[in-house]
Amino acid sequence: MWWRGLLFALILNASAHAAAESTHHYVDPTGKAIALYEPIWRTLFEAFSEHAPDRIVVEFAKSGFSRFDTRDDRVLIRSGYSPSLAMAKIAHESAHLAAHNITNGYSIQNRFRFIDEGFASVFESRVAGRAARFKKYVLAVAAHQQRADNVRMHLVQDWRRYWGNWRKGRGRQTSYAYPVGASFIHFLVDVYGAGSPIRLMKAIGETGNFDAATRLSLNRSGQEIETGWIKYLQAVTIPDAGSVNIVRMDPPNGATEVRPDLHEITVEFNTPMARDICIRTNSCDEICYRNARWKSPSVLAIKLPVGLRPNESYILSLGSREGCKLKSAAMSDLPVTIWKFATARRP
Repeated sequence: MWWRGLLFALILNASAHAAAESTHHYVDPTGKAIALYEPIWRTLFEAFSEHAPDRIVVEFAKSGFSRFDTRDDRVLIRSGYSPSLAMAKIAHESAHLAAHNITNGYSIQNRFRFIDEGFASVFESRVAGRAARFKKYVLAVAAHQQRADNVRMHLVQDWRRYWGNWRKGRGRQTSYAYPVGASFIHFLVDVYGAGSPIRLMKAIGETGNFDAATRLSLNRSGQEIETGWIKYLQAVTIPDAGSVNIVRMDPPNGATEVRPDLHEITVEFNTPMARDICIRTNSCDEICYRNARWKSPSVLAIKLPVGLRPNESYILSLGSREGCKLKSAAMSDLPVTIWKFATARRP
């Protein structure tokens, strides 16, 4: 009977769907599944469909930048991050792998890296649940750079110069490059629709040429896209570019008798801040820069996974004199600030 064949086909299809749902797409270097990161892959598949790698190896390293390796679909994440920050970093690097697939490898070329890093940054913010805050921040930074005539296609298409060479930069990377790249993705979404960044990346993979890709995917020349992007940023209201000040520290600077059982310390600023984190600590035993995150656009928090030691003095440097600075969204520097406090004796 015809219906028996149909029923058998439906059963096979349902079984295959169930198997796909139960597949773990993230594994450690030994091949062991990591179920914790599956929500990242589902979001990745929603964006890139079949171009999302079916299997991504997650490896934690003791040092170095988070990075990706397209040869074996591997992401390398610096160990010591909080679980939520590690999740965000893995999402960012996973987006690079998928972008590499959909662009046939063009995404890692210098001329297309601003799209690659921009999309990965926006994707990371979506996975981390802070997409709206991140958009507000990147548009403020990019609009500030546009006013300084620093948002041009010929500039961002030389990514090594625009951002800096991390292998040789020694902290000289610009703090605005990633937000500018992300602003281009937001421009595409707001003007040409939610699927436009993916359409553009696919067209880049087919043509290997930016102008040809924009004509194919957006029905606009590369010059028209650049003009539209600049006009988009010109309409953004930039936060006041006045001085950056600290309005609150918890615990207060110079405090004594601080409770050792604290789970978090925070600094609040008078203005929305750039997302870069520049903190120096003497060690990572109790207070570690790797556990720092932006709790809101103006509040920087550092998690304390093991608390603090009793009867101990702590010193942190917010920024450093070697060139790393905390900055406002309008790119004003916070003066290097030393933060000291001491804990109480154990009762």
